[in-house]
Amino acid sequence: FPGTTSSQASAVTSAVGWLGLTCFIGGLLSDHANKRMGSLKGRYYVQFANLGLAGLLFIIFPFIYTFSASVAIFVCASMMTTWSVGSTSALLPYVDRTATGSVAGIVGFCGGLGGILFILLTSTLGDTYGFVIMGILVILAACLSFLLRLDDSVEVAVKKDKQDSVSSV
Repeated sequence: FPGTTSSQASAVTSAVGWLGLTCFIGGLLSDHANKRMGSLKGRYYVQFANLGLAGLLFIIFPFIYTFSASVAIFVCASMMTTWSVGSTSALLPYVDRTATGSVAGIVGFCGGLGGILFILLTSTLGDTYGFVIMGILVILAACLSFLLRLDDSVEVAVKKDKQDSVSSV
């Protein structure tokens, strides 16, 4: 923003960085929804909500013209993105429980790749188009949450693995 001091920009950047510590909230929400609905559908709904809200906030962000409002929108979008990381991590054991580490590595790589592509998008098309396109892509990814077909029977095996690891301690 024009007129923004470097200390103001640093404070906002720092706040967004500290939001990384809240990614477990997305996982907790996913766990709660999973228990409440009794199936993986709860996890899908949480994933959809987190990603959908993040995408919507990305679309709104470039059209906010006051510093305080833009900071609020940016922090909320970052929070929803961070919570999406937590809800994504809650789904990983259901993809392939024998290769959870490999799946997590691929997901982590794709997240970093998405960040690089976002930088390229905004530097090529400008901030407004970059944020709007990214928001649309994130909302489309949110809609894909409902196309996930993970095996509910894996949930029983994952719970058993957790119980075995707790009882062996």
